[in-house]
Amino acid sequence: MFFALLSVAYVGFAFVSVIVMLLAFDGSLGDRIVGEAAYDQFRIWFFAIQPFVLLGSVVGYTMMVRWILRCHSAQSSNQSLEPTAGRRDAQT
Repeated sequence: MFFALLSVAYVGFAFVSVIVMLLAFDGSLGDRIVGEAAYDQFRIWFFAIQPFVLLGSVVGYTMMVRWILRCHSAQSSNQSLEPTAGRRDAQT
């Protein structure tokens, strides 16, 4: 589940990064390509979507960290018994 959420967030981050890069090189690029009214509308939506992409990635990372910690704790509890059993077998 969190892989899908992170994938969607990465696509959003890639889109945002490309747009920011293009606008950093030429600030009037949007006005020339789509016109002033459409560019103003795009800027409103562009800046409105960015927090949601960030929120999606934070939720995805949180889910991933919880899953990793849960798997790690289950695995470490199983491994703690194995060395003890191995030492007893070697001593006998």
